[in-house]
This record gives sequence, C-alpha cells and structure tokens, in this order.
Amino acid sequence: MIIETYSYPRAAVIGNPSDGYFGKTIAFVFSNFIA
Repeated sequence: MIIETYSYPRAAVIGNPSDGYFGKTIAFVFSNFIA
C-alpha cells in the first residue's frame, strides 16, 4: 500500500505566537507548488 500526500508551501507575512499580534498571522499559500 502506497500513501501519497502533498504539502503546499506557505509564506507568512506577519505574526508569530510570541509577538505582539497574539498569534494571529497573515500568510499566503502557493497552490502552484507542492512538496
């Protein structure tokens, strides 16, 4: 049995759990590329 799964790259613009945004992030997913 072969299991295939894909992961899409993501680029976060702002946000980190330890910063002043309280864990909220703005991120973009690139659906044209997979890993």
